[in-house]
Amino acid sequence: MPRLQYNLDDISDAFPEIPAGRHRAQLTTCVKGVSNNSGQPVLTWTWTIQSGEAKGSTVRSWTSLQEHALQGLKQHLLALGLKGSVNQSTDRLIGKSVTLVVGKREGTTRAGEPAMFDSVLALLPVKASAPQDDDDEEEYDDEDEIDGEEDEEDEEEEPEPAPARRRRRSPAGASSSPEPDDDDGLPF
Repeated sequence: MPRLQYNLDDISDAFPEIPAGRHRAQLTTCVKGVSNNSGQPVLTWTWTIQSGEAKGSTVRSWTSLQEHALQGLKQHLLALGLKGSVNQSTDRLIGKSVTLVVGKREGTTRAGEPAMFDSVLALLPVKASAPQDDDDEEEYDDEDEIDGEEDEEDEEEEPEPAPARRRRRSPAGASSSPEPDDDDGLPF
């Protein structure tokens, strides 16, 4: 058994906060698992913020692998630059960057208490004209707004993103999970 040697007084109670807004982030892991809520297959994506005051912080997003709920997976893959038919391991996506739209979402702590959590609301491809310097806090022009009040030119270039994670309950006994195509159980 491991020996734990920590001074708990030196450990902060709070998780690092990621400010609401758009952040360039790099994919550090993508793991297949099972949803705690539905028991259905999901991918857990771990992102590391690359710039601004939250640089180095991590945030996660989840995508369902159920056939009727693949919209979030599609959004993730498109933001990572994939198109058309996809047949590859998620290991090849590690290290790629996207723009995360982060906000607060209401949830429940493990103790069952209501709380607000940092949440990935959407993923966007990194704009080619975006600053490449890791120390730049803003990914977009100063005119871009987080709440969707962008000028007409921006609206034509960038459609409003769909939510990255949706929770739906399947009817009892229903299963529409795709059969795994390879050893890691991922359908691509």
